[in-house]
Amino acid sequence: MNTYYVVSACLFILLGIIHSYLGERFILVPLIKRGHLPKIFNSELLTARTLRFAWHLTTVAWFAFAVILFFLDKLTPCEIIAKIIAIAAFISFIISLVIARGRHFSWIIFLAVSILIWIGS
Repeated sequence: MNTYYVVSACLFILLGIIHSYLGERFILVPLIKRGHLPKIFNSELLTARTLRFAWHLTTVAWFAFAVILFFLDKLTPCEIIAKIIAIAAFISFIISLVIARGRHFSWIIFLAVSILIWIGS
C-alpha cells in the first residue's frame, strides 16, 4: 500500500468533514437565517437548499478522491476509478433529489451519469 496515497486520502476525508461541518455552521446557517436570498423558481427556500446541497457535494467529491487513492494501487485503475465516480454521482443524485426535493434538476444528470458510468465499467 502506498503510504503517500493513504495519507493523502486521510487528508481528503479530514478536509471534507471540516468543510461540511464548518461551512454548515459558520456560512450556510447564518446566510440562510439572514434571508434575502435570490429566488430560484420564486423560492428562497429552494435557493437555500441548493446552496446547502452544492456545498456538501464538494465533500462528496473529496471523499470519492479519498476512496480512489485508497484503492489506486490495488485494482485496475480505470475500473475502480469509474466505479467510484459512479458511486459519487449516485450519492450526489440522492443529495440533490432529497435536499432540493426534486426541484433542482441536477438530480437527473447525476442519476444518468451514475448509471451510464456503472454500465460502461
